[in-house]
Amino acid sequence: MDAIGFDWRKDNDRKWDEFFGLLIAFKKENKHLNVPDRAIYKGKNLGNWVSRLRRFKNRLSKNQIDKLENIGFKFNKEDPWEKMYQLLVEYHNEFQNCLIKQNKIYKGERLGSWVSEQRIKRNRLTEEQINLLDKLHFSWDYLETIWMANYGL
Repeated sequence: MDAIGFDWRKDNDRKWDEFFGLLIAFKKENKHLNVPDRAIYKGKNLGNWVSRLRRFKNRLSKNQIDKLENIGFKFNKEDPWEKMYQLLVEYHNEFQNCLIKQNKIYKGERLGSWVSEQRIKRNRLTEEQINLLDKLHFSWDYLETIWMANYGL
């Protein structure tokens, strides 16, 4: 059987390897592993597979976990707020301010829209989120901050 290329692995192992290969291809194509939950990739429900990996990590073998971690897979989904906050930190480090117009695109992300959204929903942010933004001297009122800067106040 080996001579004719018979695959001795269980169906589950073959399927896992197939989806793992798709995950690697997805990363190569998209430069990240944040597969949306319902994503269909190359005709396969990769999003559902990734969601199950996260939910049932305890059922994976050590070898499977190692393979996933070696390609940079995170079992905890990235918090979108935290991701954009980190981008704001990078912007702040580069420009020494958080005065970002609403239409600003930074490193391929709509940072300006996100910043504007934080100003609008300030009363719905957690205390921790507000404190993190305040540490960057975040401007809660863009127009007032610009006006004050222009008139040296």
